[in-house]
Amino acid sequence: MSIILQTKFGMQNTAPISFTPSAKEALASSIRHHQLVAPMVRVGVKALGTYSTTFLLAFDLETIDDQVFIIDGFTVLIAKKDTMFVMGLEIDYGQKGKDAGFIFNEPRK
Repeated sequence: MSIILQTKFGMQNTAPISFTPSAKEALASSIRHHQLVAPMVRVGVKALGTYSTTFLLAFDLETIDDQVFIIDGFTVLIAKKDTMFVMGLEIDYGQKGKDAGFIFNEPRK
């Protein structure tokens, strides 16, 4: 499946997702705060119901079904089944009032 995705989406040697400068700083800050050693960042999708999904971002361990990318110095895990759903995703970090968090900007929208 990886070869098909690489051909179809032109993934060869390119990262399927990107981080904005504010997202990179927020990730680095979280890594420092939690004193993580060799952290891996999982990016994926999670089903919320029959017709609804959401993106996820978390520190995790690698599984056999993961593709591993080094993106802006971060080790990023993406499950093979999620690759086509996160293709072109830009991850940002923002704050509105007292709320702060990661923002997932989809290229299709």
